[in-house]
Amino acid sequence: MGLWDYKVIFACKTKNHVNLKVNDFIKSILEQGGMMKRIVCIIIIALLLFSITALMAEHSGTDLKTNGQIRTRTILHNLHENAFGKDTHDQSFIDTRMRMSFISSFSKDLSATWQVEVGDITWGDAGGSLGTDDINVETKHLYLDWKCTVLPFKFRAGLQGWNDNRKLILGTDVAGITAKGEFDDIGIELGTAKLEENSNTPDTNNDDDKDLFFLTFRYKFFNWENIIQRSNGGDDIDAWIMPNIQKKFGPVDVNLEFVYNYGSYKEAYADTAGKLKDVTNGGYGLILNGKMKTGPVDLACDVMYTSGDDGKDPESTTYFKTIFGNYYTNGLEIFGFGPIHSVGAWTNASNNGKGLTSLVLTGKYPLKEKLTLDFAGGYVMASEKNEATGGKVMGTEVDLGITAKPYKPMSIKAVISYAMPGAYYKDDFNGDEKLEDADDVYKIATKIQYNF
Repeated sequence: MGLWDYKVIFACKTKNHVNLKVNDFIKSILEQGGMMKRIVCIIIIALLLFSITALMAEHSGTDLKTNGQIRTRTILHNLHENAFGKDTHDQSFIDTRMRMSFISSFSKDLSATWQVEVGDITWGDAGGSLGTDDINVETKHLYLDWKCTVLPFKFRAGLQGWNDNRKLILGTDVAGITAKGEFDDIGIELGTAKLEENSNTPDTNNDDDKDLFFLTFRYKFFNWENIIQRSNGGDDIDAWIMPNIQKKFGPVDVNLEFVYNYGSYKEAYADTAGKLKDVTNGGYGLILNGKMKTGPVDLACDVMYTSGDDGKDPESTTYFKTIFGNYYTNGLEIFGFGPIHSVGAWTNASNNGKGLTSLVLTGKYPLKEKLTLDFAGGYVMASEKNEATGGKVMGTEVDLGITAKPYKPMSIKAVISYAMPGAYYKDDFNGDEKLEDADDVYKIATKIQYNF
């Protein structure tokens, strides 16, 4: 059977009964992931050594370039520990962060990048208090870029950023190896990353790492992303299959993505008799984003649905899981990862296993050449109800902001946000066994950023 010949067959009888059969060949790769990792690493290292040796022989000079970003944010809000509550107090703080990259080019095909990060340093806190000195410099990225002289691929090895189409499942930094190849209208990206070393036991002889594998195909406007997370010696598997379309239809730029999340976990559930049983998960999601210009106004609409689980069948669940999808941006400041400030009630599309359904509208209106008015509004609810309150509605939000760009690499942004939490967030705030609505919340934030 060829390497690319794999099939995923699933039959869905009801929402909570998903039967997924994965081709034996793919299963063997997942279960024997340790051997696959060794083979891939040996091949890549051999190619790297061959190419680097040839490059060093023909080129000994080094060209050093730098770039970076510095920002300062302020915020005033009445959220309680990034959540909704009752009789919460106003809070405010200011923080500063700088990122700077050093890129050493050894030749047109080989370079190394080191990106350092200072902060976020909160004013008045460690490193930002009287005297200001503190240990606050850390490595964010550290990788080698190499354009293979043997194969039509570009390799990147080391600490690097990686994200899926919408940062829905994974959008953060990882330690791994990636390879990108372009063949006319076809693009291929594949790689592997180590998420945790010896995640269960300190015994280095055990295969208990948490590993990530991904493979992406691109053909013109169609993309097919695949992410696999393997842990506990192959006993626990999560796979995300994500076909998406990015195409312009008339005046509208469309980004449409479907996600299927398959999971298999051995001996993960104990029944009433204490017998350990396997668990199969089948979560799913649909994300649609459309952008268009109507007159002077830029409009965007973001719609998301991810499945939750009602807890009725612990052996066959429908959770929508993520690895690190905290940076998915729908345009809202409180019910989303804020474009100006990250403080808010947003977690990720899993929503603690309850799933999400959201509709968000955003827009930009030019007031002057370098000044725009920004606005957003959205409605968010859980896909499954909160058993404690019986509610699914999470709330409504409206935002109004402004963006100024006095210089090309500099931007100044400010926003006022107001959110009205729904029945999902009701709680016994007074300890009298009576459920009450959470208070409305506000958020006022600014961000000054300069790219260099």
